[in-house]
Amino acid sequence: MPSFAEIKDRPEPGQKFQSLAAYAVLEQAIVAIQRLARDLNDPNETWYVSYVAAVTLLRSVGHVLNNQDCSVNPRIREFSLAQVEAGKNFHRTH
Repeated sequence: MPSFAEIKDRPEPGQKFQSLAAYAVLEQAIVAIQRLARDLNDPNETWYVSYVAAVTLLRSVGHVLNNQDCSVNPRIREFSLAQVEAGKNFHRTH
């Protein structure tokens, strides 16, 4: 299993994965999480809309990575599959 550091196409510190479509979804998820944090302090009870948006976007990151980005870059696919397996093993042992 390759580590993140072993992937040649990874960005340098402070740079972004410009070529990954999943990164655009991740940026939107970050905005949704920031909005959720703001909405939790709001007395109106519409925070759940921000919650659903944040969860949906976070789940979408993995789907876009696996269905779009992995088809373009086999090294990203290898890394992604390894991370999915690591997550499965974590849930089996905890």
